[in-house]
Amino acid sequence: MSAGFSRRRFAGGAASLLGLAALGSTAQARAPGKLTPADFMPVLTGLDHPEGIAATPEHSLYFSSGGGALGIRAPGGAIRYIGEAIAPNGVAIDREGRAIVANMGLLKGRPGTLQRIDPRTGTVETLVAELEGRPLAASNGPVAARDGTLYCTHSTWGPVANIGTTAATGFIYRVTPDGCADIVARNLRGVNGLCLDREERWLTPR
Repeated sequence: MSAGFSRRRFAGGAASLLGLAALGSTAQARAPGKLTPADFMPVLTGLDHPEGIAATPEHSLYFSSGGGALGIRAPGGAIRYIGEAIAPNGVAIDREGRAIVANMGLLKGRPGTLQRIDPRTGTVETLVAELEGRPLAASNGPVAARDGTLYCTHSTWGPVANIGTTAATGFIYRVTPDGCADIVARNLRGVNGLCLDREERWLTPR
């Protein structure tokens, strides 16, 4: 896989997505880009700092909040939490159906680790705690490739004031299926979300 990088701006954020779900019939009837507020409804409220969200093929929602390392909303609406929250931020789902959770520890004076959480067993693992001899501080937006490789943004080493400013101290790191981690792109300013294109040829941060 080659990794190309381009800047892209999006309206809204992951936290706003967590409180909304498209109403199927009207949303599917319109062409992309024609959605209106009437096509959405709240599905979950009252969360402690929600940020990341990912949907499973079984229609469960994995989300981040202060309630646990991972929150899960079942299709029927039941909510459960797994593990202790560090500073959960972005959420992705790997090819085994496990949640990948990035911790933005810098905002809470806590570690910025990347975790893997198995909803079936409740197992919480730390995948990456440091890179190049430095503890991670601000893991932000993870994404999982079909070959099992994980990528994650890291907004800055710190301090908090550097996030999103002119200080280009952010980067993107990779975790291979055998557990090896390395930095694949450096000198990014306030890097946040991350996505792969359909063919997984391009890795695009924002």
